[in-house]
Amino acid sequence: MQRIARPSAALFASAAILVGLFHAEARAAINYSITFDDPENVFDATVRPLLESHAVAAGQRWAKYLVGDANIEVAIRPSTAVQFAEGGSVSSSFVRNNGAFDVFEQGMSAELRTGVDPNGADFDVLIEMNPNYVYDELWFDPDPVARTAVVDVNRTDAMSTFLHEFGHALGFSGWINANTGTFPGNYQSTYDERINFDGQNFFATGPAATALYGAPVPLTFGNVAHVANFSPRPGEDLILDVMNGLVFYRGSRYEISPLDLAILNDAGVPTFYLAGDYNDDRSVDGADFLIWQQQFGTAVLKNTAADGNNNGFVDAADLAVWQADFGEHFSGSVAATSPIPEPTAFALLIISAAAMATLVRNCVYSQRQRR
Repeated sequence: MQRIARPSAALFASAAILVGLFHAEARAAINYSITFDDPENVFDATVRPLLESHAVAAGQRWAKYLVGDANIEVAIRPSTAVQFAEGGSVSSSFVRNNGAFDVFEQGMSAELRTGVDPNGADFDVLIEMNPNYVYDELWFDPDPVARTAVVDVNRTDAMSTFLHEFGHALGFSGWINANTGTFPGNYQSTYDERINFDGQNFFATGPAATALYGAPVPLTFGNVAHVANFSPRPGEDLILDVMNGLVFYRGSRYEISPLDLAILNDAGVPTFYLAGDYNDDRSVDGADFLIWQQQFGTAVLKNTAADGNNNGFVDAADLAVWQADFGEHFSGSVAATSPIPEPTAFALLIISAAAMATLVRNCVYSQRQRR
């Protein structure tokens, strides 16, 4: 199910689909209601279910790392005014005055953090999509949750696109001028508040992101609600991040990264991340070790499966990540810790047997660009 036919003349009523994403322990319980703002039925009966399933799967992916409860209404709208896709919260909520600016957070984040919908019954998130981009460029995954099928090398992964737009709805958004670093008034977003412009380049300077990256994080010049730049500007190492503002390579998948979560956390979004939690139950235990054991020596999508160090390959380093996190679990506020076990002899045997495979495997990315 990789290519979509153009819509027929048949008309049908816009429908809503309600999907509950309930997770164990303290993870976010989010109800996503997906509707179409498409009275002319530009998106037809073939493509609508695909857009719905990918929007829900992307929201579910983010929910793995979010804390809180919310009912998020998402509207998908065809628009020739956007080149590809653009998404974000349709409202913002006042947080504080920092002495120089009134500071606002994105509506989706506000609802997640407080449990109060800042714009009532109206939809919370709007994703506008160019019809040509949807029909002629996007590749729809037969299982956007599992994400195991091979992406069409001539198309852009739709799931990656939806993940990107939800990132904007959560917090990668603001009012700072992306070329001058100035503001249109006495207001800024929680994301803006963490940005430093040195006269040439923009950086995210929040403590969590800076600690994880090892320095202020380069943001895209001219498109500052994103990470990465092409050389000679800083941040070329971030071009494969799902929140990069430069390019999605065809035939490739993009995933939420620990750095994305750190940037959002600095912006006040209630995020949670345990690198060694390989089965996503918010507890690092023997079950996660079994997953690492089963996947040892395999290439995976970064920051998925047992890829604890986010390099796209399950190896001995990921066992070390699991060991470092062993016994930790999230109970809604802090992580508790138990003694760290030593790797078993069997695990060490696996490491030895697959050492050469670890050295020779790598990931290949298409060099085709979408923009």
